Amino acid sequence: MRKWKSLERRVSHLLQGRRIPLSGGSWLKGDVITDEYLVEVKGRTEKADPSRFKIELKWLEKIIEEAKTYNRKPLLVYHPFGTREYWVISIVSVNPEPANDKKSIWINKVDVLRGKRIYNLGNIEFEVRKLAGKPKEKEGRSYSSLL
Repeated sequence: MRKWKSLERRVSHLLQGRRIPLSGGSWLKGDVITDEYLVEVKGRTEKADPSRFKIELKWLEKIIEEAKTYNRKPLLVYHPFGTREYWVISIVSVNPEPANDKKSIWINKVDVLRGKRIYNLGNIEFEVRKLAGKPKEKEGRSYSSLL
């Protein structure tokens, strides 16, 4: 099984959603759908700097547009392969005027863990949070309730 398919399945399990098969090559959009969210899953396969990760404006714009089709909130989940980390990027607002002209932004993991969670990229304001591990089913609580 390809790594991306396995990653989409893990994310769908964590969020108690359904994986959308063939999402890249069909009329179906997004990678995972829940009752509330349409999720785009991104993973990094090559060895990366463990202290930070990159978010691209085109990823955010794509999931915002696709989520409108399903009447869901857009969500991006980033997972560096080889780790148990899942970084959830949720859209706070889309402004009429861009705050900056950047096409991508590097997120420093330590900053997020210390409380800096709101970022601007182009005209999109978003929040970054970390999720890790497996769903806490025994406690009757799922990660989807934390989003």
